[in-house]
Amino acid sequence: MEFVRNRRIAASPQRIWPWVEDVTRWSEWFTEAERGEVLSGMGLGRRQRMFGHARGKATEIDSVVTAYEPPHLLRWHHEAERVDGEPGPVVYAKDAVAEVIIKPDRDGSRVTYRLTAEPGNPLYWFLLRFVANRPIHASFETSLNRLASLAEGEGA
Repeated sequence: MEFVRNRRIAASPQRIWPWVEDVTRWSEWFTEAERGEVLSGMGLGRRQRMFGHARGKATEIDSVVTAYEPPHLLRWHHEAERVDGEPGPVVYAKDAVAEVIIKPDRDGSRVTYRLTAEPGNPLYWFLLRFVANRPIHASFETSLNRLASLAEGEGA
């Protein structure tokens, strides 16, 4: 199952990239992130952790960067998910990959946020399709708007 949103941002890919690339800055724009940290490495193969809340519970997602092409592509694969400190699905999937793609677009950029989630069982399929669909898309829209605000703002 795929969830995709994109937005034109009046800034170059180079100006947008620092917010996307640095997991410790995700909380500035990505609505699902309250905090991020690098566990090890840099660039391709970097291991990172994102902290947040979902459905009223604390969440953690450990991931590894699987594509790193500055300033155009960052892709990461969810390695482990925890809800309230216990192993559990944050995105209702047995496997999930997310990416941000930044392409030049005239005097700005077209930024795409994509999450590909493999449900793995009928309950997760139902939850992703009918319960989480709207909130995920709303989160992506808000996140891209916040990213645009940062990249287009003064002092960016």
